[in-house]
Amino acid sequence: RVHGGHFSPFQSLAPSSALSSYFAMKLLVALVLAASLASLALVDAASIAKLVNKDVHRSIDFTSCIVRIETEITFENAGSAPVSEYIFCVPKTLAKHLALLEAEASSTELETRRVAVDGGHSDCEYFAIGLKKPVSAGASADIVVRGSYTHVMRPFPAEILQSQRQQMVAEVPIYLVSPYETDVVKTVVAFPSAAVVSHDVFKPSTLAGQVLTYGPYKKVPAHSFKVAKLHFENNAPFLAISSMVKEIEVSHWGSNLAIEESVALKHDGAKLKGSFSRFDYQRAPTTSGVSSVRSVLVTLPRDAADVYYRDTIGNVSTSNLRYGDDVAELEMRPRFPLFGGWRTEFYMGYNLPLAKSLGVMSSGKYLLTTNVAASFNEVPMDSVEVRVILPEGASDIAVHLPFDQSPAVTIGSRKTYLDTTGRPVVTFVLTNLVPEQNVPFQVEYALASSSLLHEPMLLIGAFAAFFAAAILYHRTDLTLSPSSA
Repeated sequence: RVHGGHFSPFQSLAPSSALSSYFAMKLLVALVLAASLASLALVDAASIAKLVNKDVHRSIDFTSCIVRIETEITFENAGSAPVSEYIFCVPKTLAKHLALLEAEASSTELETRRVAVDGGHSDCEYFAIGLKKPVSAGASADIVVRGSYTHVMRPFPAEILQSQRQQMVAEVPIYLVSPYETDVVKTVVAFPSAAVVSHDVFKPSTLAGQVLTYGPYKKVPAHSFKVAKLHFENNAPFLAISSMVKEIEVSHWGSNLAIEESVALKHDGAKLKGSFSRFDYQRAPTTSGVSSVRSVLVTLPRDAADVYYRDTIGNVSTSNLRYGDDVAELEMRPRFPLFGGWRTEFYMGYNLPLAKSLGVMSSGKYLLTTNVAASFNEVPMDSVEVRVILPEGASDIAVHLPFDQSPAVTIGSRKTYLDTTGRPVVTFVLTNLVPEQNVPFQVEYALASSSLLHEPMLLIGAFAAFFAAAILYHRTDLTLSPSSA
């Protein structure tokens, strides 16, 4: 999988300590190394294997606000030597919207990494897909590549009345833009409904209901571009999280993992033209404000307890929490429906048992495993800041993120109740995420047993000092002359 790079096994970003200059130096060295590793591998265009795309079937899904493109490829090695990689191209017009790219062969996930092709097409970004086994000369192989793209569609018209339906426009390539020649390619576009306003016609092409088919096209040269402009009705909720701050606080004494997410939510659909009529909205919900958002569904862990949903005014009671066999679903209803261009901010939180998220490694260090963010149903996340608040005294901290081009990780400090030196806070920021990227990450740290006694001893010492002062005050005679009695 790719998030600006490929999905790889957990990689240690930076062993560090909150306050030690020694570990700070290690962090600096690790960041320099990470920056060098993040540079793209360079591939010479002349050295790209002589492959031929024998048959390509592309499926483009416009039924939600996230555009998903699945490409099934059967290719043949037309060269004289075995090949172990397939070079996949994403046009730059789509690459800037790319959130996730993953490849598989026979249900086995393949490693995917971003590469730079020396002499390649200037309008392409390239990805190298590692094959399960080398494909010998004259042999064929099948792979499936799936991409998720955000903010590809834009509303047209940009403003609509409350009684109007929402329409979107998008531009997509009808060929597989590839560094290899393609014998046959067909592209199938799925719309949310049969209300397709217009579409570019490139023969052969057919529109049947809500499915538009381009092709099959034969003998397509390498790096061929042909873009179709599509205009169609789409009343799906075009929600996006413009920013989210997720705080994960670890409590060894309470055996609890406290999670709170502060969310800024926006509607990216067509803006509401004119005033909002609550009467029409409630009287005719099927025809008035059909593209508005009445509620947001969030999937939580089954063990989530003490769930709350609040905004700047206070607790929002228009919510519903349902527990299923495997997960819990929180249906949140904002105080007002969201139309295009409208925004709302809220925060939600819950507690999880620490035993299911925290383990002990063979080295004696603790290993915390938790997810990047909550799973908002079909809602992309533009920016997610994750803060992991560790117990006071935690040291030798290492963060493992499931992304090849990992974000910068900082380690700060925060003082709360009964703290003296402060608790280490691990912070990193991720951008352009889709729900499929709500994956687990890990934080390992060392915590001495004596650190667990810090707060109890502090309380015991405070109470002892208070009672000692009270006893001393009661037994001390501060009068200037003896009592007349």
